[in-house]
Amino acid sequence: MSSPSALLLDMDGVLAEVSQSYRGAIIATCAHFLKSDKVTNAIVSQKKAQGGCNNDWILSRDLIIEHKDSGAPEPTLEEVTGVFEDLYQGAGDVAGLCDLETLIPAKGLLQELRRRCPSRMAIVTGRPRSDCMKFLRLHGIEDLFDCCVVMEDGPAKPDAFPVKRACELLKIDPSTAVMVGDTPDDIRSAISAGTRGIGVATPDDYAKAVIGKSKFEDGALVKACLECGAEKVIEPGLAHLLDIFPPTPAFIRTPPPLSLYVKLLGPLNKLDAKITPSTLLTLLTTLTTPPVPPSSVLPFEIVPGRKFCFFNFVDEASMNSVLESYESDSSVWKIEDQQLIIERRTGGNGPNPKKARGRRGRRGKGRGKD
Repeated sequence: MSSPSALLLDMDGVLAEVSQSYRGAIIATCAHFLKSDKVTNAIVSQKKAQGGCNNDWILSRDLIIEHKDSGAPEPTLEEVTGVFEDLYQGAGDVAGLCDLETLIPAKGLLQELRRRCPSRMAIVTGRPRSDCMKFLRLHGIEDLFDCCVVMEDGPAKPDAFPVKRACELLKIDPSTAVMVGDTPDDIRSAISAGTRGIGVATPDDYAKAVIGKSKFEDGALVKACLECGAEKVIEPGLAHLLDIFPPTPAFIRTPPPLSLYVKLLGPLNKLDAKITPSTLLTLLTTLTTPPVPPSSVLPFEIVPGRKFCFFNFVDEASMNSVLESYESDSSVWKIEDQQLIIERRTGGNGPNPKKARGRRGRRGKGRGKD
């Protein structure tokens, strides 16, 4: 199976530890209306494992109706939502349960996944947008995700819409993406949309398995995810995703067709060890006429132990602009192993432009090596 190129992440139970926040708000909301603690965390987990419970407001009302005394009135969804939000967001001087949420994966791991999936990471959650963005900003990871598909955007999971919409926003084919979630609804949505679905155990379920000396794979939510078609279920923290998304080279090692090799001569030779890609990019984009925008230059490499580097360009026009700018008495052109080398001199003793153009046109010939 080929490596995926895009990563879609559910939020609750995947990024956010919510056993004391959203789960706590469900249980507390039910207790408020039932005047008892009939609804427990185990009952909520059982409902989540059955699927179709992506909206915690609706789930809370369903649990209240299911466990209320005979003849007791049924609260409206608006009434349930109001109590839930006061508990979760906080009301007056009382802090909200949302303050108890923590980030499950290490921030550095998410940054590495971002490096391996540039411009191809998204959040797919049933949270309202305000709750989603609040969590991302609080933990400093908002900039790692290119888009967020939330409650207000359309039908909720297990409908295929949220996953399909994320793929549309990322401009990718669903078959190239992986959706990671902790419930059957996440997996069903992924499969329906044509993406690969991977389950993840919640920290709470995983801890209970460790304490009970059992396999976390035997948990109800884990089994439900596998039954829905999940490829696998990984441990909380997402570290196993590094095996699914292979690392990419820090630099382009093989030059593409549009490559310009610039040989560094003059004073820069003595600074070779201190030269950085950003330094060379600054030189390249300021010495050309007209200036080449930095966005036109792709990642490039300083060749260790050598006095030259190569630049890669997004189009031929950008490269030609640089070639014309270097076509002067202060540069020397030559061909080495079918690769264009330009020696940048600080003096004016190089060949004239016409001779430089002539050498550039002869592949495999020129001044030869120094």
